[in-house]
Parts: sequence; structure tokens; C-alpha cells
Amino acid sequence: MLTSLAGLSVMTPRVLPATNSLNPYLQFWLPLSMNDKALFSALLSASLSHQTINCLLDGGASLWTRDTERNLQVSYGETIRAINDSLRDPIRATADSTILAVLMAVEKPDVQIGKPWSQESPFQAPLQGLQWLKVHSAREPNIAHQEGLCRIVKLRGGLSNIGTPGIAAAAFYRVLVNSTLLLTAPELPFYPLSGAPIQELCTDATGQPTAEARMKLLNDAGLKPGIVSSLQELAAYTASIESYIRGDTLRLDAQSMCDRRNLAQWNLMCIAPESGLKQENALSEICRLAAMIYSIGVTFPLAGVGAPFPRLVRMLQAEIKISGILEDQSLLPITYSLLLWALTMGGIAADGGPERKWYTIALANIMGQYQVDDWKDLKASLKAILWLDSIVPMCALQGKENQM
Repeated sequence: MLTSLAGLSVMTPRVLPATNSLNPYLQFWLPLSMNDKALFSALLSASLSHQTINCLLDGGASLWTRDTERNLQVSYGETIRAINDSLRDPIRATADSTILAVLMAVEKPDVQIGKPWSQESPFQAPLQGLQWLKVHSAREPNIAHQEGLCRIVKLRGGLSNIGTPGIAAAAFYRVLVNSTLLLTAPELPFYPLSGAPIQELCTDATGQPTAEARMKLLNDAGLKPGIVSSLQELAAYTASIESYIRGDTLRLDAQSMCDRRNLAQWNLMCIAPESGLKQENALSEICRLAAMIYSIGVTFPLAGVGAPFPRLVRMLQAEIKISGILEDQSLLPITYSLLLWALTMGGIAADGGPERKWYTIALANIMGQYQVDDWKDLKASLKAILWLDSIVPMCALQGKENQM
């Protein structure tokens, strides 16, 4: 019990950042749980699991004990039994408290001690702590419970009909994290922490010096409109990250940063895979996969232990091979530029994997054809598409075997 309460103190307030002293977790969720056995048990169980994962990610594997494992399993079992009791009651089945209790169970409680918890992402991205993204992305999604959550929300008539502050935004966010881990389209619509209309949150990229040039490049390449829009949105949010790194924190508070980050990720994950033999379809799919690598490495940075980099690396490699685009000697310079960017994203994400050599060779060949002579020239080409200088020490493709 005391351990779970300690975990509760760790989770707040970053789980739901606000622009004022209001903290839905402490001011609404905890009081609501005082009269609901399922929610009270769920909050304590989730807090204990959260604290454990956070400790393991910080290198605290030595603190893991059999008692910790036993407590997690017992707490989770009690939570599921209490939730099932609530679901059997027609009145309580769709109540806010039940929705929140099920939400706390959309991640599995299993903590594997042999898992490489200290594994770092190949991208060195800032802002991994916003909404505890690093912790949530290190946990394995519980698909059955997530499907149950989405069904209950649908029975309530949607997220906007959930009255208790913070629940709708938290449900959307946790489903978004799980969908990103599984590389699937989110099952819930976008819902902001601020409650602001989606139009107000659409990140404007037109003020950036490179925005117009990027838009022209992407359109001239024949990319699908959804891909173009998503890349522009990711670039605009990247500019916000750069402002944060420079210390210019006056423009956006934590809540606004979360909303814009989550909206950009949601829009990207909602893009359906492209299919067909046409080059524009292949290039759009290549850019979609490369954008997903960039997002989970930079703008929506997942924990290295849980991020689906290996799967995306293989998917991107397969798409490039099947398209035959690397063998096409009549490519436009615009296409070369996009391929340079996509291959670089794949090469960074493939760090330590068997596909790294293939990406290195493919990138070196394209650099030769496109007359990109060194890292300085390559970085200039990357920044024209989508890039953040701080994500790699110097060049993720450094070292003797990767010097091109």
C-alpha cells in the first residue's frame, strides 16, 4: 500500500501537465476512487507498476525483488477482479470511474527482469519525460483491455461525454502510445489536454525559413497530400523542440507542447499504408515509414527498450527493395534528396542490427550519385526535409566502416 502511494506521488503531475495549479490526477481521480473499489485498486496497481518501470529504466534493476514481482501480480489481479465486478453492473459499467479503472489496465503488469531496460534509443531526443512517455512506451500494451476501453468509450458516446477532468485526454494519449508501439492506427480520436479546438493546435510551419522550400520539394516529388502535411507538421514541432533547446520556453508551455506533439503523432499514425507499383506510391510509403522512425526517435520519443525500431527498419528496407527505386538511374534530384533522408533514418535506427550494413552501402551509393561528398553536405540535405541536430552525437553513421 505504502509503495503504491509512493508511486502515485511519482506519477503526478507530469502525467497530466496543466497550465495552472489544477491537477486532475490528485484533485479528481484520487477522490473519485475513494468510493470505487475498482478504481482505487487500479490507481494503486498502476502506480506501483509505473514506479517499478521508472526505476528499471533508471538502472535500478538491483532493487527488483521477488516481493516486488509478487506485489505487482497480486495488485493487478485484485484490480481485474474489481473491474469485472463493475462491468457486470449496468449502471457502473460505463461510469467515469470504470473507464478510468480500465484505462489503468491497458498496459500489462509483467516486468521481465532479463529485459534490456537500460537500452538507449539510437536517437538522443530531448523531452522524453513529457507525460511520462518513456515509462509508458517501455510497457507492453494489453490489447484486449484497450479494446474493452474503446468499446466503453463508444457506449458513452465518445470521449467528449466523459465528465471527469483528465480522463478523456489520458485515454486518448495511452491508446496513442500503444498504437505507436504496435504501428497501428489509433482507435480513439484526438483529444487535447487543453480542450482547445484542433484547428488552434495545428502547428503552423509557414513561419519557418525552410517551410515553403520543403513544401515545394515534397509536392514536386509527387508525395501524397497526407504525407506532405504530416512531414510539415513534424518539421514545425521540431522547430518547437529547437526553441526549447535554445532556452526559448516562452512560446509554448508543457501542456501546449504535449498537445502539439500528440496531434502530430496521431495524424502520422492515421495515414494508411500506400500500395501499388507506381513510383509516387512507393516513395510516399518510403517517406511514411521514415517519418515514423523519425517520430518515435525524435518528436514522440519512445523508450529504447520498447520502441519498434527493428520492425520499422525491416519494413523500410523491404519497401525500398521491392520498389526498385535504388536501381532507377533516371531519378529526379528531389527523389534523391528524399531517399538520402529515408536511408539516413533507417541507418540510424538500424544501429547494432544486421540491416545497418545494407543501409550504409545504399546511402553511400546515393550520396555518390547525388554528389553529396561529406557529412556537412548530407546534413544540409537532411535539414531540408526533417532533422534535429541534437539527436545524434555527430553523425550516427560515424566510424571507419560507415565513413562515406
